[in-house]
Parts: sequence; C-alpha cells; structure tokens
Amino acid sequence: MDRYKALGATVIGVSGDDIETLNKFSVSECRSKFAVAADVDKKIMKAYDAQFMKVTGYASRTSYVITPDHAILYEYTDMNPEKHVENTMQALQQWADRQKR
Repeated sequence: MDRYKALGATVIGVSGDDIETLNKFSVSECRSKFAVAADVDKKIMKAYDAQFMKVTGYASRTSYVITPDHAILYEYTDMNPEKHVENTMQALQQWADRQKR
C-alpha cells in the first residue's frame, strides 16, 4: 500500500458481497489497508463488465488502474490473486514515469 500511495494511487476493492461479509473480509484478508465497497446490486460490476458468469452474477477478479481523468489505463483479469499487485504496480509505475516527462 505504501508503494501505491507513493505513486499517488488509491486502492479500492469492490465485491458483490454484503457489507457484513466485507467488513470481516476487509479486516482478515486486506488487513484494513484499503477500502472494500459492497456492490450488492452489482451496478459497479456491470459498469466495468467485471462479470464472468452473467447468469449467476459472480464477479471476475479484475484489477483496474484508472487515471485521474477517469480513463482505464490498465486492466488485468485472473481468478488467482497472485499477479494482481505486481501487474497493476508495473502499469502504475509506467504511467507515473510518463507523467514526469
């Protein structure tokens, strides 16, 4: 989280789970290091086309890097969480480097 903050980024998790479930998840899995929003009506999920099973409504595990002007700079989808931080950090660092020029 410190590296994201140093690059001026804010991390927000979004899930279709209810707020009670996310409150527990945010503390146990995210260690309260970033906000996790409940998208119970799936409006955010649908707006970002982050569903892999439209029939059931389950969300894909997708990470986005969004610029200050609201453009999607980078998108990474993989149900395995291993590479999400590495890949989004690389995209963010490259963007930040371009801003310095």
